[in-house]
Amino acid sequence: MQIFIYADRTYTIEVEYHDTVAILKEKFYKKTGINCERQRLRLIHRCKQLEDTRSLSEYNINKESTVYLVHTLLSCKKCPGQK
Repeated sequence: MQIFIYADRTYTIEVEYHDTVAILKEKFYKKTGINCERQRLRLIHRCKQLEDTRSLSEYNINKESTVYLVHTLLSCKKCPGQK
């Protein structure tokens, strides 16, 4: 099935319903050269961060679903509310 990953533009990726998020990231890397782990990127679907070990079916990701690629925010010692 095809799903879409939206980042700076929309990428179309071929996946299987039972694929894990890690497999999705690997397929995305092979197609785009963007390494989610190295660049501290995460995948979001329906306001949930996707975990590598879970399958796409567990997140109800179906044909033509859109997954969003976002940067991970790093914490800082000087941020308000941080100790």
